[in-house]
Amino acid sequence: WIDIAKFNTNFSSTDWANVCSDPNNMPDLTEATKFWSLCVSIFAVGAMFGSFMGAPLADYLGRKWGLFTNAIFGIISVIICACCRKSDNVYLFLAGRILVGINAGINCSIAPVYNIEIAPLNQRGRFGTLFQLGVTGGSVLSNIFGLKWLLGTNDLWPYLILLGMFPSVLQIVLVVLVPESPLYLDNLKKYDDADKNRIKLYGANYKDDPNIVIN
Repeated sequence: WIDIAKFNTNFSSTDWANVCSDPNNMPDLTEATKFWSLCVSIFAVGAMFGSFMGAPLADYLGRKWGLFTNAIFGIISVIICACCRKSDNVYLFLAGRILVGINAGINCSIAPVYNIEIAPLNQRGRFGTLFQLGVTGGSVLSNIFGLKWLLGTNDLWPYLILLGMFPSVLQIVLVVLVPESPLYLDNLKKYDDADKNRIKLYGANYKDDPNIVIN
């Protein structure tokens, strides 16, 4: 199987010294490295498209079920990535990376909106930072699990990719338990449903709280 997982290059310390002194003297990268670089960077392209898809999805399905649907899509995307080794097809990995990027872009569009819409006014700043905290915390954990003495080896990296399903599975379980955004229901003129969800979120006396937003 192509050595794409190892991220091999032909760079030596002498090569880097030559590059620093003369940028035109850049040595050629191996084909595996070029393809690996494409797989890494294509995630951002997918995320860009996903960010444009998030708003229509959240408006059509709602914040809650938009997140639920995207979590299922995320599980499928991760499985496609991990199966590239078994199928001996590096282009399957490339396709999976695009899909994972789309999944991340959609999540980055819907989840912060849901957090802000359900947050009381005096806690919106706190709620708003929770999403970014989750993103950075997930990045740290993925790098830890990717260390060579854990799952960052040529034999175990597909299992490292499969760990990406855990946040999506957790999201599916938790999103079923939370109410839909009352502000979203207000926009649909479903005021009775919005009132029921506000009671679930803030309690029966929410109307006496000046920090609860009511359309």
